[in-house]
Amino acid sequence: MQNVFNSFMKTSICINRNTIFNAYPMRSIFMRPYLSFNLILCCVLFSISSQGYAQRQYFTTPDYSWADLKNASLYLELFQGKRYFDNHRILNNKHKYFRDYELLEGSVIFDSDHYSKLQFKFDLHEQQIALYHPNSDGVTLIAIDMNRVNAFKIDGSIFVKHRIDNQDFLLEYIDTFLGKELWVYHQKTSSFRMDDKVGYYEFNPKETLFVFDNKGWQRSDTVKIEHFYPNWSSTIKNWSKEWRTRKKTDASSYLKSLLNFLKST
Repeated sequence: MQNVFNSFMKTSICINRNTIFNAYPMRSIFMRPYLSFNLILCCVLFSISSQGYAQRQYFTTPDYSWADLKNASLYLELFQGKRYFDNHRILNNKHKYFRDYELLEGSVIFDSDHYSKLQFKFDLHEQQIALYHPNSDGVTLIAIDMNRVNAFKIDGSIFVKHRIDNQDFLLEYIDTFLGKELWVYHQKTSSFRMDDKVGYYEFNPKETLFVFDNKGWQRSDTVKIEHFYPNWSSTIKNWSKEWRTRKKTDASSYLKSLLNFLKST
């Protein structure tokens, strides 16, 4: 199934190194086509078709072998954000990031330009990407401007920005089943604790399910899809018993596994 990022990337044209540092010193490393960003976004990222418009894996990626990323990063607007600070001490694995506390590999579509081979975290408490800067000391992270992020991929999961009820949500695409697209809005809530007079934070996931079909968006504050598929309700409930605990901490894996099961039934 064709990937939305693959389609989007075909609208970008890679230019040589001299062009980056001379002709376009303050812009991205991709040239934009003579199509408006809104048109591209509507037709490619957010278009609804029988094949779906958000996919789960890349088939091609940009080739950065021609560029010295450490030098290019001085000029790219993606790297011009403020420094990211993590002000929450933790003492266990209940951190505030998507999937892992450590940096993960991913790609970002920023102002319609595609950047790959990046290292970053996604802070679910602040809904903020913390990007590793190639010229940093190995510790410094950049808080990129999330208002200019259209979509991103992190550790294989794809997030796309949607405007729903006059609010922007970065939703992870799960899959499409029987004409309904399933998305998850990931958050983590904080709680402060004391242990031997040492204060620390714990973060717990809070997931919201979004479902899109020809009637528009629907949402559920619990990750349950039975009422969206009433004819499959008993099958879903029986299969989900072994996920009773795990689905609260890993909604993505639960939903993807469930839909794979339903498609094979």
